[in-house]
Amino acid sequence: MNKFASLWLVFAIIGAAYSAPAAEADGDDRILNGRKAATNQYPFIVSLQYKMPSEPGTILRSKFCGGSILNKRWILTAAHCIVNGNKDGGVMHVKAGVKNAFDLGGQYPRVQKIIWPTQYNKTGQEEHDIALLQLAEELVMGPAVQPIAMAPKGFKASGVGTILGWGAINEDHSQSSNELLYTPIPVAPSSDCDIFRAHRPAEHICLGGKGGGSACGGDSGGPFILTHNGKPLLVGATSFGTVKCTNDKPVVYTSVAAYRDWIDETMAKN
Repeated sequence: MNKFASLWLVFAIIGAAYSAPAAEADGDDRILNGRKAATNQYPFIVSLQYKMPSEPGTILRSKFCGGSILNKRWILTAAHCIVNGNKDGGVMHVKAGVKNAFDLGGQYPRVQKIIWPTQYNKTGQEEHDIALLQLAEELVMGPAVQPIAMAPKGFKASGVGTILGWGAINEDHSQSSNELLYTPIPVAPSSDCDIFRAHRPAEHICLGGKGGGSACGGDSGGPFILTHNGKPLLVGATSFGTVKCTNDKPVVYTSVAAYRDWIDETMAKN
C-alpha cells in the first residue's frame, strides 16, 4: 500500500469492548463532521457486535462494524469486517432498531452464516470487499427495523448521498460514537481515489475528499445511500480510506451495483 493505505480498517476489525448500556462518546459529533440520527431515521442500518464471555449477570459487547438490512434474514456488510476479525471467544450478533449501539432495547439476532466472494483479498489488497450475513432468527419488521432496496446492476452513483455509522469520530481512532451519526457526502470522480493502490473503479465508489464529512474505523460495512425515486437506495458499503481519518481525502465504498448478481445468487442458494 502507499502512504494513504487502508490501515484504518484494522481498527474497524478490532473494535472496542463496552459494558452495556454504555455512555455516549464524548467529543465531536462526527462520523467525521456528522450529526446524530433521529429515532427511526435510518431503520435499515445495524451494528455488528460480538457478545463476549463475561461474568454472570453482566453484558459485555464489542461493536466493530456496520451493515444494512436486505430482508428479515440477510445483512450486507464488508468482507474485511468478518474474515479476519478477532472474536476473542465472542458470538457475532447484529443490533437492529436502535440509535445507541448498546441500548438494551432493539433486536439482537445471532449470525449463523457468513459468506464472502471467493476472490476476496487474494492479492493482499481490499478487492471484492463485500459480505453477506445470514441471521439465525428473522428480524421483526416495524418502524425501527426495515429493509433497504439495493442499487440495481449497472447503477451509476452521482450527486450527494449519506453515510452513517457508529465508528471513530477523530483522526487517531481513539474515540468512537455509541450514537448513530450521519453526514452528507458527494460522489467524487473515480480518479480521486487513484491515491489508493487498492482502488478498483469497476467495483468501487469514490466519495468525499472536499473537506466535508468522511467515514472512519468502525464505520466499515455501513451504508452509502442515495435518494432514488423518493426512497433511500443502498449504493455502497464502507471499504477503506486513509490511515488517519481526515475529511480532505476521499473514502472508498464497495459498489452494491457491481455485486448485484453475486448478492442475489448467494441469497437464493442459501
